Amino acid sequence: MKNYLGLLAIALCIVFTSCNKDDDSNIITEPTSEELINGDWLIDHLSYETEVDIPFLGLIPFNGDAENAGSYQVDSEAYTYVGDVDFMTEPMNIGGFDFPSVPVKILSEGTWSFNDDETELHLTSTEGVIQVYEVENLAEGFVLLRGAITYPFEFPGFEPMNLQVQLDLQMGR
Repeated sequence: MKNYLGLLAIALCIVFTSCNKDDDSNIITEPTSEELINGDWLIDHLSYETEVDIPFLGLIPFNGDAENAGSYQVDSEAYTYVGDVDFMTEPMNIGGFDFPSVPVKILSEGTWSFNDDETELHLTSTEGVIQVYEVENLAEGFVLLRGAITYPFEFPGFEPMNLQVQLDLQMGR
């Protein structure tokens, strides 16, 4: 029994002397939101929704989904971005008439920032247009953003208009 107590005392001495409060080499730090958002992102899936005010028909809902819908490059050192949202809308039926898909191409570049609690991503283009996206999920290889953009829309036979388009962007590396 004395041998066991002696071994226990030696083991405890080794354990307590081998632990060093200043030894932080095993601490794993989580990446910051700025580190996570940095780099090249592909828009794997995009959902869009808006309403178009058409004379004599009123507000017509205009929504759909698109895959492989462009990309964003985000630089967290210079706080700049380059965005290329590029997709075809789904065909639609308005007032009994079928309309084909419409190409949407939104190129933008400028600066970016997070709000104080990093729940919103603000993109400010060089033209001064601000896009605000709610950050639903930000992980090592995945981003889910929800927000709105103003898109100048021209369709043959209709007056040009600026549409407020709600977007959900699912992006990966």
